[in-house]
Amino acid sequence: MKRLLLLALIIIGYITTIFAQQSNPYSGKNIVWIGTSIPAGVPGRQYPELVAKRLGMNLKNRAIGASYISMGSIKPGNSLDPHSCLSMTKAEMKKMWGASAPTHASFEEVFKEINSNTDIVIFDHGYNDRELIDKELATLNSNSHAFDIDKNTYAGSVAFLFNEIRKRAPHAKIILAGYFSDNHEAWIGVNADGTSKYVNTKGVCQMQEWLANKAQVPLLRVWELLDVSDHSPLTGRNTFKEFCPDDVHPHSDESGRSIKMYADALINALQQLTTGLGTTTTRPTLQNGTALFSGLPTGTLVSLYATDGRLLHSAKANSNGDAHISFGQYPAGTYVITAGSAIIKVVNK
Repeated sequence: MKRLLLLALIIIGYITTIFAQQSNPYSGKNIVWIGTSIPAGVPGRQYPELVAKRLGMNLKNRAIGASYISMGSIKPGNSLDPHSCLSMTKAEMKKMWGASAPTHASFEEVFKEINSNTDIVIFDHGYNDRELIDKELATLNSNSHAFDIDKNTYAGSVAFLFNEIRKRAPHAKIILAGYFSDNHEAWIGVNADGTSKYVNTKGVCQMQEWLANKAQVPLLRVWELLDVSDHSPLTGRNTFKEFCPDDVHPHSDESGRSIKMYADALINALQQLTTGLGTTTTRPTLQNGTALFSGLPTGTLVSLYATDGRLLHSAKANSNGDAHISFGQYPAGTYVITAGSAIIKVVNK
């Protein structure tokens, strides 16, 4: 009898383990997070650590502050003005900056954490190269060689780095982490007349979409999951400044609220990669100006957008998988609803 009971417990434990693995395919995976000071964070306020802990992943956070991707983004300097640039070799850095070269930021050092045991590499870069990205966007689609390896362009540098990742871990999944706001004027310098120069981070998001399509890798569209903007259509406030008090880093919110929100959005996006949601598989029931969803994974974010991209309203699926979003109170016209990775157009008459 005791042997039968022991066997039953073993079987139950085995089945429970299988179900746990099925419900969370990230559990136990080895993940390397590559990025800038934004994912590097500060002790106690690092969103990659929160994501890994909640999904049960084994994390190596190799994000580095002030890290650029492309040599085209850095200003050739002397030993007093070194820059971190992921695509540069240590030899290239030493040639440019001598003993002051930040060789720890070269892909040759950073990618030492990537090997045959790596399951996932999250590529969380873009913001620091925003000025170069802004210049490249206009010619991306007309330039058939834009994704050729070229360490002087942003797209070409990403192609180079993806190639280096695949050399070290050919079976690892590369995932692009999108920037968290597509409506922020980010400072890039000073004009000749002393006024400040800015570029909109929408360009960073557009570049990430283009790269994900070219490289055929998943993209976490984080900017769609957070209401972080210079002017929120929901509240009218500068939610970017609330999210990033120092105007750059979510971890500058010392309460930790921004980092938690960021982690929540990334977890949501990662889970969507495994839910099977698509542009034709999730359809709401439309009733009196309201879209009613059912059968969604718990916590799935459902958002209503104007056709110009403004986020109007969001809701999350409850424990029953239900969510509803109202659009009848807005002016007549076409609106877009996203539910996970599903995209649905609705018309308010």
